[in-house]
Amino acid sequence: MKKNYFAVCDGNEKYCRRLTEYLRDNLEFSFDYVSFTDAKLMDEFFNRRTPGLILISQECYGQLEEMGSLSKYKNAIVLDEDMVTEEPDRLGIIFDVGNLGRLGKYLPAKRIMDSVIWYCAEYPEEFRDIGLKPGRGQCSVHGFYTPLSRSGQTTLSQKVAEGLAMERRTVLICLDPYSPLNKMFGREPELDITDLLYLDDLNPGRFALNLERVKNSVNALDIIPPPKTMKQCREISNYQLTELIKHLSEDCGYRNIVIDLKDYSDDLFDILRSCDKVYTVTRLNDDDEYRMERYKKILLENGYEDVLNKTLKCCVPHIKNSEFYDMCVSSLVRGVEVLDPWFGR
Repeated sequence: MKKNYFAVCDGNEKYCRRLTEYLRDNLEFSFDYVSFTDAKLMDEFFNRRTPGLILISQECYGQLEEMGSLSKYKNAIVLDEDMVTEEPDRLGIIFDVGNLGRLGKYLPAKRIMDSVIWYCAEYPEEFRDIGLKPGRGQCSVHGFYTPLSRSGQTTLSQKVAEGLAMERRTVLICLDPYSPLNKMFGREPELDITDLLYLDDLNPGRFALNLERVKNSVNALDIIPPPKTMKQCREISNYQLTELIKHLSEDCGYRNIVIDLKDYSDDLFDILRSCDKVYTVTRLNDDDEYRMERYKKILLENGYEDVLNKTLKCCVPHIKNSEFYDMCVSSLVRGVEVLDPWFGR
């Protein structure tokens, strides 16, 4: 199989090494990463190989120009020491003539990585074959839904997803436009799940590239931001979610997919049916127990007994009781019902 090389070239050895290591560890495209502190050595390396993308200092780029070798490097981003202005919609990258991009050299490594993603998205035909390491299509889908209000479901789904992510690659999908998850990112995400679905329809076969543009990561957990309106939530069908799950599993290698669901979806019960496990928050008071019985009755009357059969009840304490709350999360990560709100068993 032909290798797809991503080269970093900069005369500052420490800068070059650290940037290459950061990109290798955090940019999850299937590049083979190489680094050089001398443009001539890089040019010799690519005498026998084809460069996929190079991230190169302004000085080293000038050396390639002097050697008459620029035509070999079709896709290049120049690290410009003098560039201080940024275009917010391009996360710092500016596109020049042809496939040449320019980027401030001293931006944070995360901003440089985001700019690389935007560059690849700008020229998708050049990067058709890049993507996350594919999976075997074997994953577990964990759906969170309760008919109770103010139940702490989003926080619980996030905590369980974080626990699952410690063992296997996990992504959290939220279908609540009012979710507090966005606070974790420190800003309002520019793109969300609706953009991911649109981009996949627009450019089929490039899902992994589109996912990198949309997702946010917190520690080991990847999160696909929620839609911005209830109307957008209602328009996401069970079929679209099924296709999304297939891409996440087969194209991107996720082993756990966690879905935080609300009543906004028109296909709610069918989505729950497609999950391997359903987690339902319960509370020990008469009004909420009545609501849970109504929910159970509606499922049975509409032929969704299978949803009840794979439901794990979650009677958890308030998160302020951190010790007991963590015990409950640990039980749910192991797939054990939490029926006692104090002891997690």
